[in-house]
Amino acid sequence: MSGRDLSLYTLIYKRTLASQMKDAKKITASADVRTTDGKATLKATASRYEYQGFRKLYIEDEDSVNGKELTLPSLEKGTVLNVSSLNGSKHETMPRGRFTEASLVKELEVLGIGRPSTYATIIEHIIDKNYVTVSDHALIPTFTGFAVIQVLEHFDQYIQYNFTSEMESELDHIAEGKLTELDYLKKFYDGPQGLEEQVKKARETIIPKEVKEIKLPQLSSGHSILIGQFGPYVQNAEGKNKSVPRTWIPQNVTDQMIDDLFSEENEKQTNPVVATTEDGQNVYRCTGRFGDYWQIGDLSETSDVKRFKIPSNLLKAEVPASRILEFFTLPRSLGKTEDGHEITANIGRYGPFVNAGTDYRNLKSYDELFAMDEEKARILFATPKAGAKTTESKVVKDFGEHEGKNLSIMVGRYGYYLKYGKENFRLPKECQNDEQRCKDFEREKAIELLTK
Repeated sequence: MSGRDLSLYTLIYKRTLASQMKDAKKITASADVRTTDGKATLKATASRYEYQGFRKLYIEDEDSVNGKELTLPSLEKGTVLNVSSLNGSKHETMPRGRFTEASLVKELEVLGIGRPSTYATIIEHIIDKNYVTVSDHALIPTFTGFAVIQVLEHFDQYIQYNFTSEMESELDHIAEGKLTELDYLKKFYDGPQGLEEQVKKARETIIPKEVKEIKLPQLSSGHSILIGQFGPYVQNAEGKNKSVPRTWIPQNVTDQMIDDLFSEENEKQTNPVVATTEDGQNVYRCTGRFGDYWQIGDLSETSDVKRFKIPSNLLKAEVPASRILEFFTLPRSLGKTEDGHEITANIGRYGPFVNAGTDYRNLKSYDELFAMDEEKARILFATPKAGAKTTESKVVKDFGEHEGKNLSIMVGRYGYYLKYGKENFRLPKECQNDEQRCKDFEREKAIELLTK
């Protein structure tokens, strides 16, 4: 044998023999060396194998042990040592990595929480509820998540890791008929340790102001984050509130960031002027509890100001100042239809549209929305809606009788089709929505299609 064949045989041969040999015996010794002033302690550790055992024949990775077998000199307690050299080096342990969706599922499996069918729902729930946010695949707790935990800590027994796994075991017992649903629910809800009693106690002990305040260790006492009805915010000494930017995460917030949030420069940066009206008023782009919007007038005003919510597909676009001002003209009255219905142009949840009475027509773009006038709108409403289906079928082409039954091409609510007697048949795909192709369809082809 030679080459890889010999290497493989040798590996099998040595591991087989090593598995039958005695264990190795290792001796480890350590020494603590203190400086005479007692301000520092140095530690030296060395180890050696007193008995090689199986290592005499086989070592998994010989390179890993080279230079590792060190010995200490003979030392006794109280021995004074002379320092020949001393070098300092800094070593920091790394914190545990944040959970990813995959590692969180693995942890849930280890703790016995949930089941394969519920893992996706658990992760989807904590993301949808904004308890965590996802960044580079990592699940990062949010301020809302911190606040929810501060409330749940008052219900300690329900947030223990074994609570869910034990509950699932009892649900299995119910499924197996070993436990009744009513007995389980009574045990869960009633009694001194039941949910009802726990809620009563929590109402007495929970102080709303405390549970909604997020105290981060890196912030000074005057810079706590508060959770309100519309999300996290900070409050300065003057009682002025500022919403926490959505990009902030708890671990990165500093006192300087909060101070900058209240600065005038920040007002200019976070609420830039994007347009100016004809009468000289500034139009600002702002972010509020309901999203991004444009506002005309003083930012300090909280009422009687014109605002317009920025459409979602324009949030990252550079919108010209002239177009921004046009949005404040909505809804626009364009005139009336021939039957007297007022025509209005506006933006809805599905984008720009015009409507007259109960008739609505979607528009393709904002350019079309602002270019729309009464004449164009009337033409639009006079044109059947794209994809509109008629309720009554009508003959497009009649082929006469075939074997005693009438054969024709019809058009109905679902498009064009071939009708033979009382039966309907599908036309070739290219004819199903094309009237001219149907009119050019030959009788022989229709019979051939019918036969197939």
